Amino acid sequence: TEIWISGDLGIDALVTFKPSVEVAIRGGFTGAEDRAEERPDGLVTGYDGRDEQYGLTLDLNKPTGGGNLGLAATYLIERMRFQHCKGAGLSASHSQYYHTLALADCAVVSNGQEAAMEYDHKNYIGAFFRGTESSAHDLLSYMTLTNCLFACNALTNGTPFGCLGCGATFMNFGRVEMRDCAFVENGLTLEGAAVPDPQKNLHPSVHGALLASSARILADGCRFVGNAVRGSGVCELSGVVGCSRFRNCLWTGNEEVASGNETAEAGMVSLGINTTAAAGDYTNVVSFGNCTFAYNLAAAAYNGSAALNVKQGTACVTNSIFY
Repeated sequence: TEIWISGDLGIDALVTFKPSVEVAIRGGFTGAEDRAEERPDGLVTGYDGRDEQYGLTLDLNKPTGGGNLGLAATYLIERMRFQHCKGAGLSASHSQYYHTLALADCAVVSNGQEAAMEYDHKNYIGAFFRGTESSAHDLLSYMTLTNCLFACNALTNGTPFGCLGCGATFMNFGRVEMRDCAFVENGLTLEGAAVPDPQKNLHPSVHGALLASSARILADGCRFVGNAVRGSGVCELSGVVGCSRFRNCLWTGNEEVASGNETAEAGMVSLGINTTAAAGDYTNVVSFGNCTFAYNLAAAAYNGSAALNVKQGTACVTNSIFY
């Protein structure tokens, strides 16, 4: 099933889309095309929350009454721009095994909120994707992202509670493949930085570009530029993330913002790999090849690094630059 969209969409209410079949949502049409290949180069369709509405929620959970749509189903979103939404501009969750969500030539930009709330799922800003795991804790959901942009998604005002994944958050995925994606200027504004509450022992973390919680990341040619974080990593990988891999990736111009008496361990890439594997087992390793970490700033109050901070697990680094 194909859904073709032309023009921009101004959203006045929360929109949840639950497809009953495999579907491809394609933007970038003028309305005169007979084939998707006839779309003008570079044209995208905007989904605009007008700074008042939450973004699009894609519900890929099992149909009511149980059952699946079949193994290896793929859902595609192509040439869409999600912008000016409160919280996440785009979110998706699914509980169907072996299904893949694919994003191509999409942008998630200028989404945010003034203050995150305690225990609120809308603390996710930018894009939020949740997969599934089996009863044996195998991660059975997959994602692919090609030439996607996550930019200027930010927490803009004070909160004593943390904010997760200002660029994109991935939870419970066996594999997230990212190729030629960019994460630019996500995270905190200056106003959003000065908010810890020492009296309540609250020193919240704010992740900048990418948060992977039990989601294996396979990134190639991706860029992380000008993101701002507090008490966390610009790329924070934790849980079952062994076998993640970064190739030909760049981290530059990113910054950690200290506030109050925070002493959290952070880094441009922060690894906390949760695994029962024996020392030396490859499943305990995140690898970096032909990567560059340059001109990143770490706050003096932190116990981490301005580049790569390994809190648990092993990082394998080859042919890379730290400058």
